[in-house]
Amino acid sequence: MRTKELRAKRAKLITDAQALIDKEGATPEEITRFDAMMAEADTLKAQIDGLERAFQLQAELAEQTRETADRQGISADQAEDNRQAERRLLVAWLANGVAGLEGDDAKKVRARLSAVEGVRNAAGTGSGPAGGYTIAPDFMRELLVAMKAQGGMREAARVISTSTGVELPWPVTDDTAAVATIVGENSQLPDGEDMTFGSRTLKSFTYSTLPIRISLQLLQDTAFDFDALIRDACAGRFQRGTNAHFTKGNGTTQPEGLILGAPVGRTGAAGQTTSVTWDDLTELEHSVDPAYRIGARYMFHDSVLKTLKKLKDGQGRPLWSPGVAVGAPDTINGYGYSINQDMPVMAPGAKSIAFGNFKNYVVRDVLNLQMVRLGERYADSMQVGFLGFLRTDGRLVSAGEPVKTYQNPPS
Repeated sequence: MRTKELRAKRAKLITDAQALIDKEGATPEEITRFDAMMAEADTLKAQIDGLERAFQLQAELAEQTRETADRQGISADQAEDNRQAERRLLVAWLANGVAGLEGDDAKKVRARLSAVEGVRNAAGTGSGPAGGYTIAPDFMRELLVAMKAQGGMREAARVISTSTGVELPWPVTDDTAAVATIVGENSQLPDGEDMTFGSRTLKSFTYSTLPIRISLQLLQDTAFDFDALIRDACAGRFQRGTNAHFTKGNGTTQPEGLILGAPVGRTGAAGQTTSVTWDDLTELEHSVDPAYRIGARYMFHDSVLKTLKKLKDGQGRPLWSPGVAVGAPDTINGYGYSINQDMPVMAPGAKSIAFGNFKNYVVRDVLNLQMVRLGERYADSMQVGFLGFLRTDGRLVSAGEPVKTYQNPPS
């Protein structure tokens, strides 16, 4: 079934569900039926998102191939051939290590191996060319696209890549109060206010996947696409680890989390320890400068979305609206939203909802992903282990307040 048909089916289901609670005094049975229908609508949404993300992944990878071709001055077909050659080399190394390669393949792999400090002995890799294999940039980009497709901070933030991991100062300024003025003919221009620049520094914290163990039999099955399996496993582990820190990291030994960097824009009234009102959302939206509301969206935990789906505005209209057209997002109070399972759930004192322009949160990746093959450590279990290492950081880089949060009251 195409996404257009799935969206139409979902839209009807939601309309029927909302009709159950649009009236005053909905019965417990009607509320239970509403929850069941909305759960079915969520299942359809997951199918739609999966199909659309697959199309998006294909489009992004095709665009990356074109960019590589333009950068290297070759045709798109040549760039794709080179990408497939790199993939073949990676698959050969994953399956057999250096010992199983010969000739030019062995030379190319050895040239890409570099020691990863503290890993060889701790991981039990033994002696010999067992350092980190520097993954080709195209594989790294596939990994980052897969991480983005899993949602959360990386989906909403601005993501940049650098070739090295040196500290990256990011100049910031808030010039929203400065205005242009009319000057008369032959009049001297008045002095303006100097722009005040600050700086945010993006670092490069090293994240590890921890060992990914795969059986030797599976590695020897040439029909199995295990490089994609390893890529997806790395993507999932990196995404879960980094997303938690991009959301609520301490900013010193971890990236600076959004919750730490974003000020409170609205606090709920006493007693709203696990709830929010339409007035709260409206106040939260308007606590953000209009300049930052361009491209703004919400972010919250999935449990918060369940609460918001039942809210109505002053005219009794649902705040949550499903996207019916292909590619159209669901909205809350007219704004799109991102589900982030590392956002706090509603609880006393929790910053449970964020709103603003998340492109002012910058995720910095170092395009130097390394893999370590643990050929000996799990040999007695007939397995091979793989470790991935990614260097990244993230923080709000605006001198203004582009994102604010709704905080549940302490009691």
